[in-house]
Amino acid sequence: MKGAMLEVLLVCAEGIKNTNKIVNDNVIYWNEKFVFELSRSELETHGYLKLKIVDEEYFTEGAFVGQTIIFLKGVFVEGNYKALVELNPSPFNVVLADDTYKGQMTLGLRFIPNVSFALMPPIPYKFTTHVRFAS
Repeated sequence: MKGAMLEVLLVCAEGIKNTNKIVNDNVIYWNEKFVFELSRSELETHGYLKLKIVDEEYFTEGAFVGQTIIFLKGVFVEGNYKALVELNPSPFNVVLADDTYKGQMTLGLRFIPNVSFALMPPIPYKFTTHVRFAS
């Protein structure tokens, strides 16, 4: 099956409330890479990536800290035209529950269209990724 691959590199965050997290100069470093395999229908229906940040206590449900939304339709269109789109890590504002801005998340994107996936059942996932602080 042909589809596309979206790689998200979550580099760091600044100015975000957190508890008991080891930080260097108020910067939280993740350096995590997430890979999403997207079918053709998902490319048409998913227009954004929402990253939610929660403050999580050990083995309990966390409290919402903030979120950032990255609109992807332009990335998908340009990727289909150029066959590859790479966005260097850039800061995105974090929106709090009261719709104010506090802090930034730095992340990069790579979109590769027309990728062949193995003929196996898809792994279910939500397109919304939750980024959690460990206590």
